Amino acid sequence: MDAAAPRGVISVSSVCSVCSRRITYSRNMLVNIRAYYVGKTDEFWCDMDSLCRYGLLSATKPAASRGRRKRKRFEKRQRRGKRAGVHARLKANPTRPAVPSLLFSNVRSIDNKLDELRLLRETHKEFKDCCVYVLTESWLHDNIPDVAIQLEGMTLFRADREAVSSGKSQGGGLCIYINIDWCVNATVAAKHCSLLAEFLIVKCRPFYLPREFTIMLVAAVYIARSANAKANGNEALGGLHEAISELLTTHPDSFVVIAGDFNHTSLKTVFAKFLQYVDFKTGETTHWTWFISTHHRHTKQPPTPILATLTTYLSY
Repeated sequence: MDAAAPRGVISVSSVCSVCSRRITYSRNMLVNIRAYYVGKTDEFWCDMDSLCRYGLLSATKPAASRGRRKRKRFEKRQRRGKRAGVHARLKANPTRPAVPSLLFSNVRSIDNKLDELRLLRETHKEFKDCCVYVLTESWLHDNIPDVAIQLEGMTLFRADREAVSSGKSQGGGLCIYINIDWCVNATVAAKHCSLLAEFLIVKCRPFYLPREFTIMLVAAVYIARSANAKANGNEALGGLHEAISELLTTHPDSFVVIAGDFNHTSLKTVFAKFLQYVDFKTGETTHWTWFISTHHRHTKQPPTPILATLTTYLSY
């Protein structure tokens, strides 16, 4: 009952559920409605003219209801919030990992595998978002320019085999590709080519880096098959050990990753404090491929068969 109505007059206010507007009724209007439609409730609500006459329904077409949409029986409910965890954060920001994801492969001539590598980058998200590519035995020479082997969105660093230093005119060679979404501040820190060993070290300062690390050092290594683990194994790894030691002296808080094809040589005598992440055999009897780092338990490395018949390792 409306408090502002005169004495003896009843005023009732209601909201029409059809046209969504407020309607006020006097006492005489309510009495007339009751007297005319006693026992005819169903007929009253079905008579559109009566509803319009008494102001219960607008003469125009009512607007569509803005209520909650009816959910289908098998419709999937929308999840609220977002998933938590390290894996979810890495998936949302693949170019900002604490430790860079790395792809390693002994390609044996990269020239005839560039089309396949470009296709994998277009069709596989894990290869497109990978931070670093380390490729050994690129078989490149001076007649192949950088433009011919360039990948879109990647910065190329190459170290071709030198005929004078190695005594061989074919084979060998190293390539490191850096994803520009992960890092654009990258330079060559060291390069070496000899009869027994070849290595290329790239120093990176990515956009996102944990507080405990100052720089990232990525090294690609290839040890020739002629290097014997007992006779000249330490000689082949001597240059690499010297270069890594100098960089660690200059940057003691750096994160070092060494990946390469070491054939029959063993790194345990030279890099005793480094951890090997490949826990499966990559050769006939032992590990020929090594992926070592200065920090433990930061990555996992499943084998991924790509690039023709060669085995490739994707670390993340």
